[in-house]
Amino acid sequence: MDQEELERKVHYHQITYSAKRPESVRLEVKVAEHVLTGHKVAIKNLDLTKIKTKAMEEKVRREINISRLFMHPHIIRLYEVIETTTDIFMVTEYAESGELFDYIVLKRRLHEDEARKLFQQAGVYTIPSHLSSGARDLIARILVVDPTKRLTIPEIRQHPWFQPYLPRYLAVFPPDTTQQAQKIDDDIFQHVVRMGFERNHLVESLCNRVQNEGTVVYHLLLDNRFGLSSDYLGGAEFQYRGHSIPNHDGRCLSSFSNLKGQSRCPLQEQLLQRKNSKENMDRFIPNRSAMDFDYAHYMLTDGRKIKENQTACSPAREAYRKQLAETLNMNRTRILAFKNKPPAPVELFPSEHSTASAHPTKSLKPRRHIPQSSERTLDAPDLVDDFYLNLLDWGSSNVLAIALGNTVYLWDASDSSTSELVTVDDENGPVTSVNWAPDGRHIAIGLNNSEVQLWDSTANRQLRTLRGCHRSRVGSMAWNNHILTTGGMDGQIVNNDVRIRSHVVETYRGHQQEVCGLKWSASGQQLASGGNDNVVHIWDRSMASSSSPTQWLHRLEEHTSAVKALAWCPFQSNLLATGGGGGDRTIKFWNTHTGACLNSVDTGSQVCSLLWSKNERELLSSHGFTQNQLTLWKYPSMVKMAELMGHTSRVLYMAQSPDGCTVASAAGDETLRFWNVFGVPEVAKTAPKVNREPFSQLNRIR
Repeated sequence: MDQEELERKVHYHQITYSAKRPESVRLEVKVAEHVLTGHKVAIKNLDLTKIKTKAMEEKVRREINISRLFMHPHIIRLYEVIETTTDIFMVTEYAESGELFDYIVLKRRLHEDEARKLFQQAGVYTIPSHLSSGARDLIARILVVDPTKRLTIPEIRQHPWFQPYLPRYLAVFPPDTTQQAQKIDDDIFQHVVRMGFERNHLVESLCNRVQNEGTVVYHLLLDNRFGLSSDYLGGAEFQYRGHSIPNHDGRCLSSFSNLKGQSRCPLQEQLLQRKNSKENMDRFIPNRSAMDFDYAHYMLTDGRKIKENQTACSPAREAYRKQLAETLNMNRTRILAFKNKPPAPVELFPSEHSTASAHPTKSLKPRRHIPQSSERTLDAPDLVDDFYLNLLDWGSSNVLAIALGNTVYLWDASDSSTSELVTVDDENGPVTSVNWAPDGRHIAIGLNNSEVQLWDSTANRQLRTLRGCHRSRVGSMAWNNHILTTGGMDGQIVNNDVRIRSHVVETYRGHQQEVCGLKWSASGQQLASGGNDNVVHIWDRSMASSSSPTQWLHRLEEHTSAVKALAWCPFQSNLLATGGGGGDRTIKFWNTHTGACLNSVDTGSQVCSLLWSKNERELLSSHGFTQNQLTLWKYPSMVKMAELMGHTSRVLYMAQSPDGCTVASAAGDETLRFWNVFGVPEVAKTAPKVNREPFSQLNRIR
């Protein structure tokens, strides 16, 4: 590899910090950020001159070639190998939880559920005395020397101790990983092509498993979208994503798997929730080359007993023990540490000289705790991953509606019960939008065939079908009392009076492409619409005309990508927040009386949805690539208050509970998560009693 090629490859990985192994290993590990995707990777640097002196070059190259073949959720992924005349750089998956053995020694005794989770990944374990009988039975039967009497993999999977809380990808037998490796995820593939990589060359590289810049970007995006090392394609979670590609012998591998038929039950709570990366403590480095096994064994056995019996020691014996431990380097609480604990904060001004006591101030409002993880996660199989649709809404009766494929489900937040409202035929579906009426009882359902159905959720009965509004799918809807406003892929916006037979009463024409966002102001006077043409329109109800297309009040063209996210401010009637798609990434604020842009904030990623807090001056946004996070902003400073992680794909839809405290989010990862992000509103003070004047309830007396 020449110097120019090396510099070009290294440019894709910006080193952030490094951690050296002990000198005998001759290995330096650097944590880097992949420039094109923004994801962290680990770069292992092997000094070839030192390796050659140990006659290990052949062994190292053999292990590298073997590592290239691994595609498994429990094995660290090798993305790329960069070689020079003096060094080998291995770009691997970044496992931020560190050494597994170090973690076990640090925790000493793991809770049985946590031990089970690790054992389900590793399959190798030393039997501590504190384990349950079920765990000891399974491990003892695995460690039998005679291979004819040793448990097989299928028998391990069926063991009673192994079965509880089984991850989804272990609940069914894993498919052929060779075939899985030859499937290409269409969304990720298209995204990589849009980043500038040549389509045919990328397909050829993926088919032949060639490591280059394009395939590294593809696998990094795939792993961080569907979960770490996800080429294993755990279970039925995303078996059907992607398209067929040719095998080496010219045959085609179908992108559908037999596992797709094993459908998941919708809106069922997940027992093992995948939380954000800092809480998802199952990505460890199973590397024991630098481990002190003697000390680790001592700490797990005799060291534990000594610590438990320390209270019985005399002062002299305790002093002797400490001196002996210091001499023998036994005062260690960890086996390996890459960094020290941060120093304690320095108090700039001593408390006794503080002016606070001399000048007491009124008590400040306590800072609200914002939970960083979702309080509940439900399965949402077959949720359509389409930025332009609106498939989630929370009604005033505290019932949440979500469209999954051709079916609309209702989830009652008061008792967590789920019911199926309607399933449409394939020729009419899928469902493309749902929206509750203000009464919380009636719901509108937009379809792919351009029709809109109105349902009574209490009676579970269809009331009517609105036809003739649009020529293609209805992706957005908004209610204004008895007026249902619909937006279609044809670019038209139609006001429908649901009380009368000829329901079309006004038509708004201004968008050249699909209308993907609609929101009425609280007063019902102004309507905001966003489209795939990067335009936001403000329409005034007083200007509506039934005889001719209505002219917009303002046409806002500052966004540079599709605008789906729209939110009217609850405490300032003429303030509108809008969010742009992946090519724009901004949240903009508008004065809808004048049409002026008040502020624009670059969020760094696709803005899919916006929600204002009903209790505080705060705004919540949901995002797509690269972090798929929810971000809470303080208004008007637009300072980030919290970033909520958990989804592994873009967070397309959000809905707010009637009390304004809880937010539900649905994403392309086919999960529905609930976040206690806005907090509980303060109890309003009781208004003082007023002596009502006689006949005050009457307007006038004749």
